[in-house]
Amino acid sequence: NAQKVITISKHARKAIISAYAKSPDDVVVAYPSVSKTTLKPSLTFIKKTHKKFGIQKPFILYIGTIQPRKNLIALIEALEVLHRITAGRSLQKKRATATETLEKPIQLVLAGKIGWLSDPILERIAQSPLKEHIITTGFITQEEKAVLLGSSSALVLVGLYEGFGIPALEALMYKTIPVVARTSSLPEVVGKAGIIVDPENPHKIAEGIWKALNQTAQERTRFYTEARTQLGRFSWEQSAIQIWNTLCEIARR
Repeated sequence: NAQKVITISKHARKAIISAYAKSPDDVVVAYPSVSKTTLKPSLTFIKKTHKKFGIQKPFILYIGTIQPRKNLIALIEALEVLHRITAGRSLQKKRATATETLEKPIQLVLAGKIGWLSDPILERIAQSPLKEHIITTGFITQEEKAVLLGSSSALVLVGLYEGFGIPALEALMYKTIPVVARTSSLPEVVGKAGIIVDPENPHKIAEGIWKALNQTAQERTRFYTEARTQLGRFSWEQSAIQIWNTLCEIARR
């Protein structure tokens, strides 16, 4: 019955139009954003945070609640695939032999509180041959999050359904490459700055992570440019104007 609906992504807009038979003119996108000022923790605090959680570089990072829709079991499987691939070997082959290993172990840091229906995920971690390389931090502060974003090799967000995907945008702020699922709103959040993968295929997730870990200098320069461009598409000011104009339009009716 709403005259207008304000939502946070084009993907959500499309879903609302379909589910509620709304006119496209009555569903408006006002993107969320992130702070344009990044926190800059001291070197002492960075070392303290790494020690607190037992983190050693290099590591890949997930930020969010531990829950089923985040597709973390597939991410754990992707980590196992990654560890079976030697540096320099192509990920095009669908399977790797158990004797193939990375030259240096890659940690997976799952930063966030334990959510509902999380038992199968925690059990999968406990059963993984790489359980010593999988770290669950529990709740983290904003400053700790800044440390993890700033020092990780890639942020991986391969959830099966996201409303938006703020951590992917935060990764761009900290010049960390986001590897994201091709589902829901995530591709529109990262644009050309991110690496987009099939979230239902652990081998494809591993391939995306591998690509992030092995960028050339030219690819890295291109990423910085694309990240700046993509961040420019999201601002609280633009969203405020969009919301204000929508409210004024309703008031005039």
